[in-house]
Amino acid sequence: MLRSLLLLSVLLGAATARADDETRPRPGGAFDKHERDCGPAHDHCLRGPWFLERSDGPHVRVTAVFEADHRWWSWQDRMEEHGEAAVRTRAATVDDFTRGAPILLFRGSVTRPPRTEGEAHGNGWDLVTVYSVDAKDRTFKFGPRGSASFSIDLARAIVETRPLGRAKETP
Repeated sequence: MLRSLLLLSVLLGAATARADDETRPRPGGAFDKHERDCGPAHDHCLRGPWFLERSDGPHVRVTAVFEADHRWWSWQDRMEEHGEAAVRTRAATVDDFTRGAPILLFRGSVTRPPRTEGEAHGNGWDLVTVYSVDAKDRTFKFGPRGSASFSIDLARAIVETRPLGRAKETP
């Protein structure tokens, strides 16, 4: 029994070491946990403008990523990410909103931008398609019916797309 436990601990330790070898340190170190203005004037507190798109059934998942060693790494967990395309973004302006345009929307909170770096780099971003825009109110609607309005301050425009091919399957 003791021998089995020792073997198991060695195997678990080896698995952990392999997993650690497959992470990259975040450029700039740990996230600042202090709340602050993470609106568009502060680029939503993102350290980098890149997101990776990956199809997840009928939805497209987007993950904030950074590039290292010619590979893409998640800001959140520092693990390698695979997807169909990498998109470079910037804080959106009214001029970015035309019907059918793809936009990244922060939906971690329906009414406000992220408040911390960790929240900004988390999984609160969705890829949506613009339905309509109200430039005067600085709001837009998305989806086939455009039923709800969201502030333009919660959005990022896609300014570059790098096709990556088919996403690798996750084991």
